[in-house]
Amino acid sequence: MYLFSKIADVSMYTNDFHFYMTPIDCRSSKDFLRFIGSTILLGLLTITPRRIVYYSSGAVEVENSWYAFFKKLHERMLRKSDLILRIPHVYSSDRDQGLIKVLKDGTFRGDKDITLEYITDDDFREFFIRNVDKEGIVNYDGEYHKDTIFDIERKFVGIATP
Repeated sequence: MYLFSKIADVSMYTNDFHFYMTPIDCRSSKDFLRFIGSTILLGLLTITPRRIVYYSSGAVEVENSWYAFFKKLHERMLRKSDLILRIPHVYSSDRDQGLIKVLKDGTFRGDKDITLEYITDDDFREFFIRNVDKEGIVNYDGEYHKDTIFDIERKFVGIATP
């Protein structure tokens, strides 16, 4: 998993847990089917003895969307001993999903002057390590970065188009 690729002792974490994250969007029927499949798989994982570390989102508390619906459903499916990490957007130059993907491939269509709050891979790794022994829902409690999409593109893609 790319978020742990820079941690030297990654095996100390990956042998103890199932890391689980869902699709990053639910805007099309294909995305909806992916969420259905991920829900079935998560249900199967809950019958294994290994703890599940589930990457959730603060969207579950504020959005009224299929994405938030499935995230909430998945959180309810998990056992009390599992760990649910509610994290904001995570951006880095080696990501190939979400905003970074569309900035890299040139398909972003929107206002690049919008300011977003996010964390980096390093922020996430530090948060994970601090909370790995906890159970239940843990909301991200670190510092947020705040940049325009234009600045995010410049930082993580290396180019910025007007």
